[in-house]
Amino acid sequence: ESCNGCGNCFTGCNNGAKNSLDKNYLVIAKKFGAEIFTKIYVNHIEYLKKENEYLVFFNDLNFSKFGIESNKLQKIKAKKVIL
Repeated sequence: ESCNGCGNCFTGCNNGAKNSLDKNYLVIAKKFGAEIFTKIYVNHIEYLKKENEYLVFFNDLNFSKFGIESNKLQKIKAKKVIL
């Protein structure tokens, strides 16, 4: 749909006229194999030159997603990282 001029843009488009991250970019990224994490606190990122990958150190604020206490620092390897 096109914009109806309601003025509620600041809370997100209520009639679907505007694209948003959750409707386009994240959907496309997921289709191409991206893993999307929410409620994650990234502590730091290290670049592993030999492996051409990144090591992301984080705390899981979801608590149960990884089955580990959220206050423990965890890590995951990634070829690309977008914050």
